[in-house]
Parts: sequence; structure tokens; C-alpha cells
Amino acid sequence: MRIARLKQWWNSGVHRVRDEVDEVQDELEHTGLRWRLVWLVIATYLVVVLVTGFYWSFRPPLVSLPQVQADVLRQSEIVSPPLDITPLGAATTASLIYIAQSLWKKPGGYLYNDLTPPGIWLDDMPNWEYGVVVQVRDTCRVMREHLALRPSGSEDPDLQKAESRFQFSHDSWLIPSTESQYREGVGYLRAYLHRLYDASANQVAFKTDAASLDVWLARLETRLGRLSQRLSASVAGEGIDEKGIALRTPWLKIDNVFYEARGSAWAMVYLLRAIEVDFAAVLTDTKAGSALDDAIHELEASQAPLYSPVVLNGSGFGLVANHSLVMAAHLSRASNALVTLRRQLEQMQKAAGE
Repeated sequence: MRIARLKQWWNSGVHRVRDEVDEVQDELEHTGLRWRLVWLVIATYLVVVLVTGFYWSFRPPLVSLPQVQADVLRQSEIVSPPLDITPLGAATTASLIYIAQSLWKKPGGYLYNDLTPPGIWLDDMPNWEYGVVVQVRDTCRVMREHLALRPSGSEDPDLQKAESRFQFSHDSWLIPSTESQYREGVGYLRAYLHRLYDASANQVAFKTDAASLDVWLARLETRLGRLSQRLSASVAGEGIDEKGIALRTPWLKIDNVFYEARGSAWAMVYLLRAIEVDFAAVLTDTKAGSALDDAIHELEASQAPLYSPVVLNGSGFGLVANHSLVMAAHLSRASNALVTLRRQLEQMQKAAGE
């Protein structure tokens, strides 16, 4: 009797243990399935973000000046005058509008102020954007202070408002966002462009004399020189100079400088093409068109595709290229071409004064 009870107790205990083991196995199977689903979602998200970030890293292609003007006129609802007569300053203003709005019309929109992936993980395209922003700011200032200065000496109100909007912080995310301020700046540029095309508009000016062009070229030359110097600093000596500035660009900043220079050069291509149209009379008088063509050619060459996934920083005659020095060479030659052009303008001004 006792043996039977003991056997029954043993069997019931074995069954309980087996039931508990089966329950634990079921829980592990369900838990493992949940974890697999979690990892699948994370992996899918990362793939989508990486592909999106790769697509957002493509810069806008270079298009012809007639296409730029046609697009801007259509968006601004401006009808070209009879015989397709383009007022002076229209090419420059249309190019400036096109450059500025490319910041948010390109893939991914404006990325410098992004706080979420993949924008926050990207640094090449945001630095490219900053290079474009610098050129927009410089051109607005030159137009306000010199090119569009009225005979009375007063500044154009639309250009004043446009420049103030573009001087807004380039990394503001909210209240107000950078994009909203830059869009307002483009709106004021469109208002100025409308007045250029309106024959009845008063107090609208755009000076195309040699002195005004020289001021603008001096600003472009200065920017090119500074960018070339910063790019060349990728292989400079160690230490700091007398002003406390590092002689050599830190390794993690090399690609930032490269893409900022690339963005500035991209914008300068459009601006120099606009100079060819708006200042055609001055360039013909000085026979300086070849120097300007050389500058445009070098800047266009700086926009060649970069086939390496990273910006390489080789030294000497080694196996690895140095993309920063290649870019610096193009910008230096463009700067030298502008120096030649300015000398020719200076000679023309001296001859006119005699």
C-alpha cells in the first residue's frame, strides 16, 4: 500500500515537472519570436534610413542659365517682355533665386538643421549647403550695397529685407526655422525681379559698370582664396600660427571643408554665368571674356563626380589621392582668372579716366 502511494506521488511530481518545462519552452518560443520581430523592424528601419541618406547626399545638377531663368520666371509668374528683352540684373537675380531655393528643393530638403535621422547623421550635404548659403549672403550684400544702389544713394528695400532673412542662423530648427526665413528672402528677391521687368516701376536699379563688377569680383576672389587656403591646410604642418589658428585641418574636419568649398563653387558657377549676361557690355569693352570663361571652366571642373565613398587625404606622390588639394587647385586657378579679369577692368577704368 505504501509502495503504491509512493509510486503515485512520484508520477505526479514527474508530471508537474514536465508541465512546468513545457510551459517554460512555450514562453521561450513566444519570447524569441517577439525578439526576432523587433530585430527585423530595427534592421528594416536602418536599411531604409541608410538608403534615404545616400539619396539625400546627391547635390543638384548644374543646369544652363536659360533654363534657370525660364524656371524662375515661370515660378514668379513673370511674362517675358516683347522680343525677349531681358532687363539688366535679371540674370543675376534669377540665378540668386534659383541657388537659394535649391537648398530646400533638392532631395531631402534643407538638412543643416535636421534633428532626426538620417539628416542628423549626414555632414557632407549640410556643409555643402553652408557653402551655398555663404554665396547667397555675399551676393545679396553686394547687390544691396553696390549693384542695386539707387542714384540718390538709398538702398533697395526689397534687397534690404532679403539680406536680413538670409543672414538668419543657418541651423535654426524651430520658431522660426531657417527654411521659413530663407523662403521669405526668396520672396523679396522675386519682388525685386518683378520690378526689374516692370517698365513702369520707379526707383529700381542695377548698375553694370566696371567699378560695380570689380567690387563683386573682389568678393568672389576673396572667398576663393580663403577656401583654397583651408583646403590646402589638409596637408599643412602641425601646430598653430601666431593668431592661435591650427595650421593643419583636423582629420575629422577635412570632408567638411571639402564639401563647403564644393557648395560655394557650385553656386559661383551660376553667379559667373549671370555676370556674362548682365555685364556683357563691360566684358566686351575690356576683352576680358576669356578670363571669365577660364574661371567658370575651373569651377565647373570642381563639380566632377567623386567616386570615392570618402574624401581621401593622401600625401606626396603616394597611392592615395588627395581630394582637398585637387579642389584647391581648381579654386586657385579660378581665383587667378578673376585676378586677371580685375586687372583688365582696372586698365579700362584708367584708360577711361585719361
